[in-house]
Amino acid sequence: MVACFWYATIDVNSVHLPPLKVSFDFENQEWIQKEADKVADRAEHMFYEVHNSLSKITDKLIAAGAPHSITNTPELRHQIAELEGMLQKEKMEFQDSLQKALKGVKKRGTCYRHSRN
Repeated sequence: MVACFWYATIDVNSVHLPPLKVSFDFENQEWIQKEADKVADRAEHMFYEVHNSLSKITDKLIAAGAPHSITNTPELRHQIAELEGMLQKEKMEFQDSLQKALKGVKKRGTCYRHSRN
């Protein structure tokens, strides 16, 4: 078996480099706000559903339990209250993160390209 390779030269006629400084202006990007609104609506719906589920579980446990049963212990009520507190904390953290992300997008940015000399 014989292999033959033919090497061809490559001619580079021109090179186009980006400018050293590129500015980004995010003022007219309404689609980002629309997407953020969709995310916020979905998150609000999710937090609402979780809160309703916790309320239903609490109601079922209280309705099903006898006066001296394990379902009416202060420990169980404390755990449910703790879960509701965790839910509120997560909701506030999410809203803060979303607001910070939107503030970061609205800022005017500048990007510098490193030149090779």
